Amino acid sequence: MINNIMVPWLMLSCLCIDQLLSLSFKLVFLREIKIKISEKDYLDFLKASNGYNLTIEEKILEIINYYVIIERKRLKLEKMKIRFKPLNSS
Repeated sequence: MINNIMVPWLMLSCLCIDQLLSLSFKLVFLREIKIKISEKDYLDFLKASNGYNLTIEEKILEIINYYVIIERKRLKLEKMKIRFKPLNSS
C-alpha cells in the first residue's frame, strides 16, 4: 500500500520509510504577501482572472513575473548605457 506523506512544500508518495529517507529534498522558501482591497476590486479582479481561466493567485503571480522581467530588462539597459557612454566630441 502506498502511503501519502504531507510535507508543507511537497507531497510524497512512498512505499516505505527507507525510500523516504534516501531522497534528497530541495528546500523551497515561500513568501507570503497580504494586501487589503475593497470587495468590489476583489470581485473585478476575480472576474478578470476567470476570463483567463486562472485563479487569483495564478493571475497575481503572472503579473509579478511580468513586472520582474520588465524591471530586469530596464536595469540591464541602464547598465549598458553606463558602460557604453558616448565620448564627447570636441
